[in-house]
Amino acid sequence: MTEQTSSSIFEIQTTTDELSASLVIRDRLVESNLTPCVKIQPGCQSTYFWEGAWRNAQEYVLTALVPEAHLEQLVSIIKSAHNYTNPEIIARRLTVLSSEYASWIHDSLAELQASQS
Repeated sequence: MTEQTSSSIFEIQTTTDELSASLVIRDRLVESNLTPCVKIQPGCQSTYFWEGAWRNAQEYVLTALVPEAHLEQLVSIIKSAHNYTNPEIIARRLTVLSSEYASWIHDSLAELQASQS
């Protein structure tokens, strides 16, 4: 695995308080063919300051793998599909330690992109 292969992949994350919203976001990300993997994790307890008050919410955490070249496109998709007016959207550059997994990411993305042609 080269450094370029590892550093070109990001994990993008968002949260939402509705399962139906998380499924819409997931479906839009999958339909974009820009990510080979979307995970939804339920049961995140969030405490945050919003509109002048502390709030608590049970949230779903969505994560998706994305190459750096498509990061902005996935951010746009999340914003357009999200039920929050100001959604958390963060990205982490990944260091993929398994060359087989890194290959799967890149090979899957290539196959998805080819299917759009």
